[in-house]
Amino acid sequence: MSIPFMQKNYNIPIKIYIPKHVPSLPPQIEIEVNQGFAINHANKNILPNTTTIMTKILYNWNMYSSIEDIMNEIYQSFCLNFPIYKLTPNTQKQNPSSFNY
Repeated sequence: MSIPFMQKNYNIPIKIYIPKHVPSLPPQIEIEVNQGFAINHANKNILPNTTTIMTKILYNWNMYSSIEDIMNEIYQSFCLNFPIYKLTPNTQKQNPSSFNY
């Protein structure tokens, strides 16, 4: 997913798992974190201590919900609060409030 940040676009890799019983069950969506990066858990749509994305549409999933609507909701969320940050070489984790892109 291409997300604009500081006048550049960044590709955020996400995985979408579609269950057998769609549309009665929602898809599961996760961020795929590459080495050297970490999840910004300040983003309210990323579940704590996971890579799982949970949006209002996913939470309130019904047979009329669509992947397109979920993707739009994720895009808006990631534009407001960027979902990942780059780790610095000197530390295992960095404070998400001091991003290094």
